[in-house]
Amino acid sequence: MATAYHNLSEYDFNSVPNAEGMKFGIVVSEWNFNITGALLKGAVDTLK
Repeated sequence: MATAYHNLSEYDFNSVPNAEGMKFGIVVSEWNFNITGALLKGAVDTLK
């Protein structure tokens, strides 16, 4: 996997560029919503 060598727990919210005023669309599959729902929540929380 592409993330196999990345430590995602070292995520730094302050390093994310300011996206104020931008619009985003997120497409999520309903298949296995336990996983895709958590991914959606993480994406939305990051964009807020």
